[in-house]
Amino acid sequence: MKKISVSVFTIIMMLLMVLSSNVFANDASAMGVEYRAHIQDVGNYPTDGTWVQGSNQIGTPGLSRRIEGVSIKLTGEIPAGAKIVYNLHIQDYGWICDVNDPSTWQEGPNFAGTTHQSKRIEAIQIKLLDASNQQLAGYSVQYSGHVQDVGDVAMVADGSILGTVGASQRLECLSVGIVKVADFGSYYQALGAAEKIIQTKDDYTSDSVAALEKAVKDHPLSDSSTQAAVDAATKAITEAQAKLVKATTDVTAPEISELGVTFIAAVGADEETIGYTVTDADSYFDFDSIKNINNYTFAGVALPAGSTVTTDAATVEQKETKVTIHIPDSAVLKTVDGVFAISGIKDVDGNVNTAITQTGNIELIDDCQTPELSSAKVNLDGTITITFSKSIDYIYQEDFEISVSNNPIKGTITADGSDASKLVFTPGTLTDITKALPWAVITIKIGEDPSSWSFGRPSTGRPGSPEGPFEIWGGVEVIATR
Repeated sequence: MKKISVSVFTIIMMLLMVLSSNVFANDASAMGVEYRAHIQDVGNYPTDGTWVQGSNQIGTPGLSRRIEGVSIKLTGEIPAGAKIVYNLHIQDYGWICDVNDPSTWQEGPNFAGTTHQSKRIEAIQIKLLDASNQQLAGYSVQYSGHVQDVGDVAMVADGSILGTVGASQRLECLSVGIVKVADFGSYYQALGAAEKIIQTKDDYTSDSVAALEKAVKDHPLSDSSTQAAVDAATKAITEAQAKLVKATTDVTAPEISELGVTFIAAVGADEETIGYTVTDADSYFDFDSIKNINNYTFAGVALPAGSTVTTDAATVEQKETKVTIHIPDSAVLKTVDGVFAISGIKDVDGNVNTAITQTGNIELIDDCQTPELSSAKVNLDGTITITFSKSIDYIYQEDFEISVSNNPIKGTITADGSDASKLVFTPGTLTDITKALPWAVITIKIGEDPSSWSFGRPSTGRPGSPEGPFEIWGGVEVIATR
């Protein structure tokens, strides 16, 4: 799998950081702006009824006179539905409109403010809207001013607050300008697609990835780039993305090796571990499948509660990792032979490993309590159903010895599909049992020490002290206690 080099990701991040402070770049604007003001001791200004052209200052610098009201209007080539709106913070009144809802602001060229009340304007917001009262695309209104006791203040734009609130300082001068701006929206989408390719690790040929990297490098932009430059960069990156060539589809599943299922006792350890190594030269691991405890079984059943899986992988891109399965020591009773199985380990392309098994020495039980023999019954078909006090997790054929009138018979022990607490003994020849009934004595020995079991009926069938081993008469269920 070929991944886009880190340099592409670095370029994308640098460009996003450079441009995030200003989504638009300045360019000449065919739409203009003009304004008038009502000024302390002057009245309506300009006094001849004309309008001040955009970017020129209106007010009385150095005379400490407050601006009390303003009118602003658009000129030139005005896009359909475009309008300029403004909001004022006025002495003793506060904001005259909702600061956060430009649709409520005064629309140009209407007057906003006061006359003959000696009320100063302390702050102003100005914004360009379209017919839907959204930010007008492709344009930016920028404005600056002179504030009492502060002096000239830096330019702000598109609805930002110019002036002071709560400081009782008058706005003495104002200048407003409109610039056409470059729209980076499509460019950001192109860069975002490149970033997605990196993060999702899509597999493309090295040549097509190199072409995409070159398209990004060859078209650097800044917040002063023109619309033409933005469009050219967007086109180049988009075309390079369209020409990306998928590499050969990976069909190779992860490989598992070095599986070790023999426990090594450690002094003071509170867990037992099983380890293996997984490799995949053509893809990346699906770590969720590796850490899914349900993908591991011993003797056909799930590992006990509290078992976990860890890896030594430093990154998700590692091609080989060692895996450790941790099993609480409290869930391990003794070491015996059993079959450990791994299945469902896959890579991000969905290729799943073939299930592998290995014999090892472990015996896992859920509560360290040995199931107790409860009853046994000879069935009409010659099989024997043996019932225990709890579910049986593991079956070891060598622990069972069945005999008829002291003559051992061969057969197999299997789980009862309808009840996990029951096992079924099927003799090699069913007539071994059925032909001996009803008078033969059938004896069941379980484990290395059958004398540790005592039962409610002795072999003679007469009442008396329980004696082992467990013996039953044909067709008669005998209850056993530990």
